[in-house]
Amino acid sequence: MQQIINSILRNKNVLIFLLLFSFGVLLTIASDSFRKSTVSLINQQITGAVFETSNQIKAYFSLQKTNSLLLNENIHLKNQLALLQEKHSETTYNPKDTLYFYRPSRVISNSFSLRNNYLMLNSGKNQGILPEMGVTSAKGIVGIVSYTSNGYATVISLLNSKTRVNARLLNTHHFGSLEWDGLDPSIAKLVDVPIIAPIKEGDTIVTGGNSYIFPAGLPIGYVHKIHVPDIQNYYEIDVKLFNDMTNLNDVYVIENLDRDEVITLQKKNLDE
Repeated sequence: MQQIINSILRNKNVLIFLLLFSFGVLLTIASDSFRKSTVSLINQQITGAVFETSNQIKAYFSLQKTNSLLLNENIHLKNQLALLQEKHSETTYNPKDTLYFYRPSRVISNSFSLRNNYLMLNSGKNQGILPEMGVTSAKGIVGIVSYTSNGYATVISLLNSKTRVNARLLNTHHFGSLEWDGLDPSIAKLVDVPIIAPIKEGDTIVTGGNSYIFPAGLPIGYVHKIHVPDIQNYYEIDVKLFNDMTNLNDVYVIENLDRDEVITLQKKNLDE
């Protein structure tokens, strides 16, 4: 036993070297494995992020294409519906008798925090857009075209103190004038509705159709609150708009195909 101990003491430097060398090899192997694992994990994360971003980009452009196709299909259906409505309302039918025609467009600029707000569309005269055409979305009316250039149009927003739209109660057909008081972008005011009108909160408000700008029956909003007057014989009604006027994208511009004839008659009446 003593001889073994003496032998170890004599060769202790060699043994320490071998021990440290073995320990270093183990550390190197473990470190290399850790590095490989870490690098592999990082590569996996980077690759996953790249693929996810790529898929999101593809999905975004695919969604834009899908939205464009749906918008065009909706335009086609709206125009076909206008044809059918005209066909059933006339004993003799001619496609030229169609009263309204819808054109697609897109909002590229939109203000909603001012008292008099405007929008800009990415279509103009070249696309058949003219002043005093109505603008609506799938949810409800948006405004009225004010000026046009060859490729763009500005629109007086529904959120504009100068805007007046003929509107009515869907259930009772009582008419009023829709306007905005410059406060809440989600609330418009319906005034001049007679107090004899049976009205309750939740009733739907639509366009009245007593102008050449909007056809009758386009959605606007619903009765949010009813203010009963003390003296006057008319309600003032808060209308919750169906549209989120702070978040507009795809819209339709409405052309009244009898517009010129109606304007001519109106001018003659004013001249008399």
